[in-house]
Formats: sequence, structure tokens, C-alpha cells
Amino acid sequence: MEKRFEIKYEVYSRDFSKVYSSFIKNLKIFREHKSRKVYSLYFDDKNLNSLFDNITGISEREKYRLRWYQSFENIKISKLEIKKKLNKLTSKTSI
Repeated sequence: MEKRFEIKYEVYSRDFSKVYSSFIKNLKIFREHKSRKVYSLYFDDKNLNSLFDNITGISEREKYRLRWYQSFENIKISKLEIKKKLNKLTSKTSI
């Protein structure tokens, strides 16, 4: 099983431009997928409920992410994805 790191930070909307700039300056921390590059930005509330639901194994949960496949510097098409899980049944809605 391939291992990967997921790092989560709390970011306020007023700081979004600073966070975006930091990502652009540190693109080397992203690695290339074997067949394509996949970028994801996950969203959570201030209490990190999505994170804790996942860690504790809550069987009914949902998460929100922005996902795109082009270069990080040149986002042309992105999808807002809402992933829902109910026991072992999962679904995804893309906007």
C-alpha cells in the first residue's frame, strides 16, 4: 500500500490569497501521479468535524473538495466535489 502525507491547516477566508501564494511558491511539495497530476483542496469547518468524523469512523459523513488536473499555476477547469458516505455506500456529486 502506497503511503502519503495529508497535512491540514485552518485558514480563514481573509487569508486565502496568502495561502494561495504560499502554495505557488512551494509547488515542489506536490508530486506527480503516475498518469496525471491531481490537485485537491479539502474544506472543513473550524471544529474540523470532517477530519474527526473520518478518524473516528463515523459511517455517515460528507466532505467537500476542490479538484483539478491541470497545473497548479494555471487552473482552468476545476470541480467542487461533495463526497457522501453512508456505511459502505459512497457517492460523489461534482459541480
